[in-house]
Amino acid sequence: MKWIDQFVLALSLDDEIKLQKLIDNLPKEEDYKSIEDMKRVQSLLLQAKSFFETRRSNALLSMNRLKKSMQYLKSTESTKQFKQYS
Repeated sequence: MKWIDQFVLALSLDDEIKLQKLIDNLPKEEDYKSIEDMKRVQSLLLQAKSFFETRRSNALLSMNRLKKSMQYLKSTESTKQFKQYS
């Protein structure tokens, strides 16, 4: 299977590990048969960038939610301990 076909498949399956491997092994300039191939790869790389940015954003949101949950749990635990000693 050609690199470009593997990349399209990895994008459609949201396979970030496969995408990273493919990005690490980009075809050399002389491997492209035409300008259209280069433009297609450029477009696919932009899609991959968007995919990774979305994943990063979602991970940051999850981390912030977890952080707030931990802060809430700590504050309620402190309140419980305070009430026990009152």
